[in-house]
Amino acid sequence: MNRRGTRTRRIGRAAGLCLAALAVIGLPAAVGWAGEQPVRGGTLRIGLYSDPNTLNCMESAGDPVQQNIITGIFDSLVVVDYKDSTVHPGLATKWKPLDDKTWLVTLRKGVQFHKGYGEMTAEDAAFTMNYIVKNKTNAYTYVTFVDRAEVVDRYTVKYTLTAPFAPFLVTSLFYGSGMVVSKKAFEERGFKAFNRDPVGTGPFEFVEWSPAAQIILKRFDKYWDRGKPYLDRIHYRIVPDAFVRLNMLKNGEIDMFTHPDFKDLKALQEDPRLVVASRAGHNFDFIAFNLKRKPFDNKKVRQAIAWAIDRKEIVDNVYYGHAT
Repeated sequence: MNRRGTRTRRIGRAAGLCLAALAVIGLPAAVGWAGEQPVRGGTLRIGLYSDPNTLNCMESAGDPVQQNIITGIFDSLVVVDYKDSTVHPGLATKWKPLDDKTWLVTLRKGVQFHKGYGEMTAEDAAFTMNYIVKNKTNAYTYVTFVDRAEVVDRYTVKYTLTAPFAPFLVTSLFYGSGMVVSKKAFEERGFKAFNRDPVGTGPFEFVEWSPAAQIILKRFDKYWDRGKPYLDRIHYRIVPDAFVRLNMLKNGEIDMFTHPDFKDLKALQEDPRLVVASRAGHNFDFIAFNLKRKPFDNKKVRQAIAWAIDRKEIVDNVYYGHAT
């Protein structure tokens, strides 16, 4: 496909519906009980609509279920504030460009990996990026312009790009490609095993995955951000049917669920017992044309398709008004 010639037509989705108390694990869509204040300890029970494809951050390319879980297991080098796209320290404490294709990133000291795999170092960060680039994993979509990562010293990594790319920090050092795996754990366990039993630096440590049933995470007591997380455990229940998830919430079997149906949002928001928190998302749907194939090499054909799309109809009847 000729990427330069791609034409996109977008509809911004209603994104994240999430409880403020859960911001640390980045849940993008959720409904839960009103009136609850965050307290230390306890187990949070969450209903998910499906299993994730994998729990390996290097294979992450935006799957919402996977994102809900791995953002608890792994930390990113940087943290991006969705309100204004500002970049804040995560596993990295500072960064600077050396020239228009080279970045120097300084890592946080004393960050521990789960399961006794020791301190995170530049070797782990460089290994993660180079593995993604070399093997073109799913997270490669965020680093197509990265050439390599090199260890400068124990806590410093140098990233070299193939060409200047201004949003490098936001695109490549945040979420999937910006998370750091334990090189030792990955090499010991192998690719397939790591997909189902990951080792990260996040606030929660992986415990168990029973496909089509449940995933369990527990509090990581050596987490670098002292005092966090508040919860002892997170218990994900795999419940494909949104109606069943809602009934489980009302019956006290779960504390919240993710990804409610758009058609149900109005009723959920009007229920005084429930909290539905939302934020604008960066998601978009698009149509990409291969300009090397007829009739899509004809600009007028592409324009005709774009003009034929009734965006208001989609917003009103697919997203029930929760999109722009």
